[in-house]
Amino acid sequence: MEQFSKIHIGDRELGELLLLSTGSQFCINTEGLHVNCSGQSGKGKTDACKALGFLLPEEYFISGSLSNKALLYMNIKSGSVVLIDDVDEFNIEMEQLIKSTISSYQTGYKHRFTDFKKQGANKSQEVWIPPRTAFWFTSVHSSFDMQVLNRLIKIDVDESPEQNRLILERVLDNAVAGKCGFDLTEDVEVCREIFRQLKQKAPCEVSIPFAKQLIEKSTTPRNLKMFLDMIMSSAAFFQFSRIPPENGQIIASRSDLDRAERLWKKIHRAQCTGLTGEEQKVLDAIFNAGNMGISNKDLEIRCNLNKGSVSRAIHGKKQSHSDEHKGGLKNKIVGLSYHTNRKVWIYEGSIENQDSIVSLMDQCDEKSEIDSSCIQLHTVATPMQPIFSTENLKSCTVA
Repeated sequence: MEQFSKIHIGDRELGELLLLSTGSQFCINTEGLHVNCSGQSGKGKTDACKALGFLLPEEYFISGSLSNKALLYMNIKSGSVVLIDDVDEFNIEMEQLIKSTISSYQTGYKHRFTDFKKQGANKSQEVWIPPRTAFWFTSVHSSFDMQVLNRLIKIDVDESPEQNRLILERVLDNAVAGKCGFDLTEDVEVCREIFRQLKQKAPCEVSIPFAKQLIEKSTTPRNLKMFLDMIMSSAAFFQFSRIPPENGQIIASRSDLDRAERLWKKIHRAQCTGLTGEEQKVLDAIFNAGNMGISNKDLEIRCNLNKGSVSRAIHGKKQSHSDEHKGGLKNKIVGLSYHTNRKVWIYEGSIENQDSIVSLMDQCDEKSEIDSSCIQLHTVATPMQPIFSTENLKSCTVA
């Protein structure tokens, strides 16, 4: 994380989530963590992902554009990370490939096809994407199919004025120094070697002895599994500083739980609702407007968004290959009503315009669902797994 912070400004929680995504590749009993980073153009989504990717061994990090089935033929390594940058929708083939690969995380995804250039039984050919392949996505609006979106950890980049100021300072500093891109330093090489040794070792099995002491509130089984995978991923990173029991399992500790809980607080609202930061802002304005609802024009003013952004936040993005809309509050929030027949008259000088009204039914229940913590710890089981002493750590090497 020190190296990440040196080459990318801010977004520490995003960096840690990307790290946990790679940590899940060291475990034999996780379902994998895949990250979707959204936010406005030019706010550092791509730079953050490429900065963490720069710390990975080159042979395990894949970025750039991809055709629908390119990954099947690239002979990539097990435990690779694939960055798909600046995408807001997939065609049906790519969508199916991603869903199938994520669902087959521990086994790998096999694709069989018929090669008519060959004869007999050799006509049947098989290609595959190896086990524990992790996906990182960057997008502006995250208008993915809900079956894809539900499989991802969702986080927005920091778009605050302070973050913007720090980015501008870094750009100017780099211009003065004549720097472009990331520097391959000795520390970066050390990071790559750490990852390389962890990836070349057989994945470990992680146990969470306090799992049944977790209290879950308003969450889905999929979100709970993601939370547990975050704990296991953290434990897998520290496997060489823990004394394994006779069965060879790595046992998660309170520090792993604390790390997962801290990061979950950052993403829990997006995980519960599937909303982007823009959609969350519009939903809050609708909720605060009360039962009478709010006009599109007022939403633009209160959220400081243009007309197109408000419309996209409510309805989602129209797909290029159909009239279907994906994403948007209407597809994600139960009880959201968009009244095209119920108008509000807006007087602007000598002109009277009419605007549609959007409102939220059952506001108390919906607000409770959105704002409640998804997962909390009730008690912690003891004892935890023994930790090497500082003296032991000095002589501990990664075999």
